[in-house]
Amino acid sequence: MKKFFYIILGIIVLLAVYAVGSFAWNKLSYEDALQKINNIKGVETCQSIPSHTYNTFLIFNPSDYQTYYFRSECYQKVAIQTRDEKLCDQVKERKSFFLNGSAVSREACLKAVNKQESQDFADRVKPESVHKIEKVEINSTPSGDFDIKVFPTGTLWGTYKFSVSLLDSSEKFIGILDELDTHLSDRKDPLSTIVYRQKIQQLVGSQIKSGQMYNIQVSLKLLRDDAVQLQRSNLSPTQLESIKNQSITF
Repeated sequence: MKKFFYIILGIIVLLAVYAVGSFAWNKLSYEDALQKINNIKGVETCQSIPSHTYNTFLIFNPSDYQTYYFRSECYQKVAIQTRDEKLCDQVKERKSFFLNGSAVSREACLKAVNKQESQDFADRVKPESVHKIEKVEINSTPSGDFDIKVFPTGTLWGTYKFSVSLLDSSEKFIGILDELDTHLSDRKDPLSTIVYRQKIQQLVGSQIKSGQMYNIQVSLKLLRDDAVQLQRSNLSPTQLESIKNQSITF
């Protein structure tokens, strides 16, 4: 009888040790998965999350988001970010008698990717909103330099490259006079720069003559929009850049 008691006690101890070890291992696995899901670098992050690790919420969560696998949630997030429907095949719904996990599933993933693609189309950069050069004003200063004012028209908030080049009378490129990146909003403030006579002399060299005709070419090119939709908008180079020439007499 005593021997039987010790056998039962040993089994209980072994089960307790296993339970404690299993709990500790699951806790570490859960914490590791939680950390990764909050710092997704790409598909490689999802691949590193154990497929069995899951999360369960009974309070505050939407009715379809009560339980889910961390790996599946990771793949679903990356699929939405990259608009890659193929990744939805890696999203497995966690089934439970009492909990609904359909928010993280292949069907939910495909729906979310399609919704994001539709949103991208709605938010795409529209050609008519890109800032164009409406007019250019060039005035000589008392020192013989040239005061250039460029009046843009458009509504797209973004970073544009504003450049001023020197061309000869036949509109052959000679060199860059000024170039800078500038941010434009939906305001109509002009862009200004001074083209110095000395700079023109340096570009043309000894061939320069008083009274000679040149062309000032002003360019305004969209580099990136604030909403980061430019790369999905498929705009042509001519839709991104506006160019105007105006002659000057040196």
